[in-house]
Amino acid sequence: MVAAGAPGVCSTRPPQWPPARIGVAQIEAVQDHGIIAMVKHFAVNNQETNRTEIDVQVDERTLRQIYLPPFEAAVRDADVASFMCSYNKVNGVYACENPDLLQGILRDDWGFEGFVQSDFFATVAPWCRPT
Repeated sequence: MVAAGAPGVCSTRPPQWPPARIGVAQIEAVQDHGIIAMVKHFAVNNQETNRTEIDVQVDERTLRQIYLPPFEAAVRDADVASFMCSYNKVNGVYACENPDLLQGILRDDWGFEGFVQSDFFATVAPWCRPT
């Protein structure tokens, strides 16, 4: 398979175009041609300003009802092959190093079996940095 990035998932679309349905259609179209789709930016990535420093504080209900449905649909409905995690922190932990997001929700809750890639230099722990 050839790897290629897919459009980012956004939670702010007009109501007649639910983001989960749009994302599923795009992923299926890409992967139907033997190309690995990558959904980004997981998760709660809403701004470009200070995106490497922002710490988004979000409760479980808001996270699951507002921010995660398009990503969940990508896994459950489209069987997406890969994810790109975001620069921001979510509840004090960088998204690319967040076990609640990456292991708890993505893998354990949704059954995702693909791979997760960090955004360019989105990992901050020394053991995650390229040498």
